[in-house]
Amino acid sequence: MRLSGGFKMKKIISLLLIVGMLAAVLVSCGNSDPNNTTASSGTTESTGSSESTTETTESTGKPEEVKNTDYSVEDLMNKVIESIGGKVTTIDEYDGSEFEIMLTGPTHFSVSNADEGKYYSGISESASLVEDDAVWNENAMMGGEPFSMVIVKLKDAKDGDKVKEEMLGGVNMRKWVCRNAEYLITVNNGNYVLMVMCSKATCEKIADAFDNVLEEKSGARLEKEFEMGF
Repeated sequence: MRLSGGFKMKKIISLLLIVGMLAAVLVSCGNSDPNNTTASSGTTESTGSSESTTETTESTGKPEEVKNTDYSVEDLMNKVIESIGGKVTTIDEYDGSEFEIMLTGPTHFSVSNADEGKYYSGISESASLVEDDAVWNENAMMGGEPFSMVIVKLKDAKDGDKVKEEMLGGVNMRKWVCRNAEYLITVNNGNYVLMVMCSKATCEKIADAFDNVLEEKSGARLEKEFEMGF
């Protein structure tokens, strides 16, 4: 039996439709997990976002500032001297005029040495409470008011009050021949104790510089004005 041309065309069209439907079914089965593409895309985006946040934090984060106040006594005195411009103002004992004295670097002395410890710092009984290495800076130019500055380092900061009290009462404000310092201040700050004697204004200026360099809360200042004894 022979098929007509119209019948053949219908058969071909039917086959094409069947093939098309099968292809559609296969494509639909291939994407049967609707979360597959989304999950993959979401993971990629999340990872990218996390990495971006980390990089931003690392690039903009500022390192924590750490104050370093563990100086040697020599370094601390040099910083104090530098902060006041390397000089002090004294009063001419003859005409009362002011003039400046340039300060040189500090000189070391041994606190445990009975003569040195007492002469420079006034310390004797409290010598075991401080580091043996201490520094002084003095100037006693003829015509100018005597100047003396001493820094000692405590073995334990809690002993600051005891040490500064002995320094206040132990140092000789008239240790220069026929001359004396007008004013005396002792103050503790952290592990350090400062003693300075000169004019009152100069003593206060150096005590302020001492506290500013250390950037710590200082103890109470002990002060004494020279009184002539007979």
